[in-house]
Amino acid sequence: MHTKTTAQIEQEQIMEASGLLRGDIAVLYEECADELVEVESDLMDIAENKATLSPDFINRVFRAFHTVKGTASHLLHEPMKNLSQAAENVLSQVREGKLELSISVAEVLLSAVTRLQAMAADVDRRLEIDDRAELDRLKAVLKPEKPAGARLHLADPSTEPASGAPASASPPRRLKALVVEDELTSRLILQDLLSRYGDCHVAVNGSEAVEAFRSALLAGKGYDLICMDIRMPLMDGTDAVRHIRSIEEEQGIYSSDGAKVFMTTSIQDVGTVTTSFKALCDTYLFKPIDGVELEGHLRAFGLIPPLATKR
Repeated sequence: MHTKTTAQIEQEQIMEASGLLRGDIAVLYEECADELVEVESDLMDIAENKATLSPDFINRVFRAFHTVKGTASHLLHEPMKNLSQAAENVLSQVREGKLELSISVAEVLLSAVTRLQAMAADVDRRLEIDDRAELDRLKAVLKPEKPAGARLHLADPSTEPASGAPASASPPRRLKALVVEDELTSRLILQDLLSRYGDCHVAVNGSEAVEAFRSALLAGKGYDLICMDIRMPLMDGTDAVRHIRSIEEEQGIYSSDGAKVFMTTSIQDVGTVTTSFKALCDTYLFKPIDGVELEGHLRAFGLIPPLATKR
């Protein structure tokens, strides 16, 4: 009797949860493989001292790793997500001028690409691929980061001290979210789910969302989270995300440090999923939005505190 691996069971779970067919999953892995071929070529040029480094060049490599990370997360492929995240962290420091994309760093990234290609080729996830060496090498090239920012300490109503309890010197900041949705019922559902964690503003189309985001950021009161529908009038969600990321970059903020963007949509087309990650969204959630799933993503991205460990 053939025994299913944990990875194969996970694959069936994502098919059931998202409505993706087996063929859709294979297409998403193919998209990852295509991204990795392109980034491999770019990194080879650096390793062979053939490339002229420019912001556009570095952004292209960064976006490739981000797309693979997002797609891997959507496919519940934790090792693939973690390895591409580690590579993205390296490129984030390069973009911020904290790290040089030298020949030696390019070689470290190339070894990660090779391991990611093996993962993308194993659609049925039958192989146990050990990526510890690549993860350790990527972490070794990173310069020490500053302590985690305020986002990791946002208020969670369930953990706030009771009335009369001593307050801390600087109470944690509440989540600030923007829901972008033209359909009233979906908008109200997301507002209700997010309002317990902080302030929730709304926009009814992509153009309105971009202006709301720009105004808030320039006023020093930027959003921590944007929940973005895709099909909307005036400007669709994917274009809105591109504009939002451009605004952040104009202010010296890169997507890894900017607002977290959750695509919240009923569109299950794999091409749209991939396009969304290429636009630098962080995750992709299907409607109807499940409150437990949404909360899990909020915790995973550090937007609300992790659950207390039971002893």
